[in-house]
Amino acid sequence: MGTRMASVVGAGLVGCLAAGAFAQSAVIEVVHDDPDGVVLPGETVRVTVLASFTGGGQLAGLSGDAINAGAEGEASNLGSWYNQGALVNWGAPMGGSVVGLEIAVTPAFFGGCGFIVPQCYWNTDVHMLEFDWQAPQVGTPTHALFDFHTTPSAPGLLVFPTPWQSPHSVVLPTTFLGTSLLVVPGPGPASSLAISVSLVSRRSRRRGW
Repeated sequence: MGTRMASVVGAGLVGCLAAGAFAQSAVIEVVHDDPDGVVLPGETVRVTVLASFTGGGQLAGLSGDAINAGAEGEASNLGSWYNQGALVNWGAPMGGSVVGLEIAVTPAFFGGCGFIVPQCYWNTDVHMLEFDWQAPQVGTPTHALFDFHTTPSAPGLLVFPTPWQSPHSVVLPTTFLGTSLLVVPGPGPASSLAISVSLVSRRSRRRGW
């Protein structure tokens, strides 16, 4: 799935800290669906931001930006396992990035798992954000690097350690894994036109026109 880059942030608190919460940890991973990680200009790849965490509890939220560096490209067609609404904003495309993701989840404390999508016991590879990324024109092979940057107020994945007993969340120590794509040059409109003109010229000379 491309080259991975990792970083770790420390734990912080939001609301009351439940006993044993620091025994948990989380991973935010950016992946793509291209089989070999090499794309041509104009090719579209699906990029996904996944959230996973260890231990019990329920995912409470995530905020930040899916940042693309290098070969910028263009992001479009946003999606998530969480529907947009009062507590969920998928953000907006900005070049090849998506900025302003804000997901807050109501704990089971206020109504049980039946009202939560994904349901509160899911804690692996939750699709927080998805988008299509179209590769740009490049003159030389160029890497497009994808990472997720959280906001300073919540520098990691938010989790409810005891979602049925308490509505208070914590920020887990979170590892961030990025990915990359290699964009290789392809023939642009000008190159295609030059090739066509050259072929016509050769045929004309051969036929004596």
